Amino acid sequence: MASLVIEEARKLKGVITAFFYCKYEDDQRNSFISVARGILSRLFHADESLLPYLYEKASKSGQIALSTVNLAKELLETSIRNCQKVYIIIDGIDECERDERKEIVSFFEKISTSLLPNDADSFRCMFVSQDDSFARKDFAGMVSLMITESDIRKDIRKYVSVWSEKIRHKFDLPDENRKFIEDNVTEKAEGTSMAFKLNNC
Repeated sequence: MASLVIEEARKLKGVITAFFYCKYEDDQRNSFISVARGILSRLFHADESLLPYLYEKASKSGQIALSTVNLAKELLETSIRNCQKVYIIIDGIDECERDERKEIVSFFEKISTSLLPNDADSFRCMFVSQDDSFARKDFAGMVSLMITESDIRKDIRKYVSVWSEKIRHKFDLPDENRKFIEDNVTEKAEGTSMAFKLNNC
């Protein structure tokens, strides 16, 4: 789902879209530092004018790789503010430990709330998360959009319908078999509620 949002955001003119996919129990994908590295990489590739600043900071820090939260926050905030308009999408934030999740959310909230009303559209951030009790607490102050199993059931059936027809055709199966495949796969593809937390949207 996040990929579709990213794809559409990247079509917008004058907007830098930066995104990151978190992953449970993967140290390279489940912490504030990893999110900061990923977003910084996207911002740099979109705006190479950041290079002198990032190079100078990296040289002075003595860090081979970005490894401290304070420096990550400084680099990320300066880089975001250097962009005229930036949209950030972070998928699977529920896969980070709760302390890391809070660090990520509070950092981006701080940037959003510090903007003047006229600059509000210059920064947007969206967090995609499973809907659980922790998510409801951690994102309580944000606008949210809930997508449930019933919302995606039709999409799943359409997708399965296309593939079950290909399978029927390839193996020359009767239509009853195609219908059986479609019904069973749709039923077993358990949709899970997802919450889209929209910061400053």
